[in-house]
Amino acid sequence: MLDSTSYSLDDKQRERKIPIDLCILGCLVLIDGFFHMCFALILLSGMGYFPFSGNRPALFGTLNLTGEVLCGVYSLILGIIALISAIGVLKRIKYCWWLLLIYLTNNILDLIQQYSEHRVSVTIWICLNIFVIIWLIYRRNLYFKEKTIISS
Repeated sequence: MLDSTSYSLDDKQRERKIPIDLCILGCLVLIDGFFHMCFALILLSGMGYFPFSGNRPALFGTLNLTGEVLCGVYSLILGIIALISAIGVLKRIKYCWWLLLIYLTNNILDLIQQYSEHRVSVTIWICLNIFVIIWLIYRRNLYFKEKTIISS
């Protein structure tokens, strides 16, 4: 008969193993970053057209995007931030946790500015972003582990 303790993981192996919810979130943000990068490359190369109904505010309303080039640069920056935060989330890096929170907050604020044009889809995406922010705060123990001091 096999002993059940023979298959237990030691502490270092437990720390290296990525929880499934963290893996799913990291992969979704990685895909989001990939789409941002593709959209930016299409706009910056001149192959794409992004119709505007006036100026589109970005970065918490401090920047007005007036053309394809500015939208492409903005999307490229968001794509880079998303890729960095996704890789960092998968590696459990603390600053990437904060970077992902800032990225999701920026997404919510950008979506709020588009609410009058697309009410249903914007509401769904805002709810999803809020859910992910709440989940990140709830699971922050994966990033902020308490250090134990060994005294002799």
